[in-house]
Amino acid sequence: MGKGVRYSILIALASFVLVLASCAHTTPFKDRMYIQSFGTDGQLVLTVNAQSFDVEEFASENDVTLDSQVQYIADRMTRLSIVLFDRTGEYRDYPANYGALDFDGAIEGNYSKALLNTALKLGGALTEEKGESGLRFFTDEQSGIQAAVPKNGVILFSSSDIEANYEKAFGSAYSDRDADKVISDEKAQKLASSMFGIYVSNPKTMLDIGLDVPLSALENIEYILIMMDTETLSVDFKLKSESLAKSFSVIVKASYVGDLRRDGLPIDFEQLKSQFVQELDMVYIRDLGLTDQQRDAVKAVALQLLDVFKEI
Repeated sequence: MGKGVRYSILIALASFVLVLASCAHTTPFKDRMYIQSFGTDGQLVLTVNAQSFDVEEFASENDVTLDSQVQYIADRMTRLSIVLFDRTGEYRDYPANYGALDFDGAIEGNYSKALLNTALKLGGALTEEKGESGLRFFTDEQSGIQAAVPKNGVILFSSSDIEANYEKAFGSAYSDRDADKVISDEKAQKLASSMFGIYVSNPKTMLDIGLDVPLSALENIEYILIMMDTETLSVDFKLKSESLAKSFSVIVKASYVGDLRRDGLPIDFEQLKSQFVQELDMVYIRDLGLTDQQRDAVKAVALQLLDVFKEI
């Protein structure tokens, strides 16, 4: 091939990449959130609003280095969602141990399918495969983590089964807006409106976020919906009966008051009446100021999420 031809091809490729990079892409999930296809019993569903949570700032404050590829993804990310689960169904650890759990997830944002797939292919560090579904994906042989860019605006990843993740995200439910959603629109909106949202149905274990929910209480809970922002925490607990909700409300309120006393913080019992509310089988906790213990626990969860994010 002549020098002039090679030069022309390089110019064309460079122009192609620049055009792709300049195009704006948004998440393909319009009528349903990615997380709504998950949330079966025991699964821990976490979603992070990246427009409220500055990944770069958080990494800098905690001496975590982001390489250029991770930085590119973080800069264009609008939402990070991870579903943690135990394929064996045993959930032995309480609180949950990230390292012992499988995971699926999605990164949504301004991503070009063509550009990212080309970059992953040319990088040479990953093994490219084509699954039975026809999905092209990439595997890191050392960690086993798989990643795919099936559409503009989203990167899927999985600890071991990217095709199952793809099928849940883009299967029949994706094309049928009326298909059953595991997480309802109302719950999904609550999760999406906060900086960190966590949902678990019939929990077998829980993340340590400083709530001190006893392990023995989990079997009485139908679902937990947690909404966290920089300084506040709100939670919806649905218990399996009204009497269980009354007992549980006393337990979590006493635990919170104990945390305040340990931190030497003032206790406003009148305010607590509006912050801890039990209605029938529901227990609502609203806009609690985070204690030092809870801030440390939330920080630990965020750091573990960042560790997973860096491996993708």
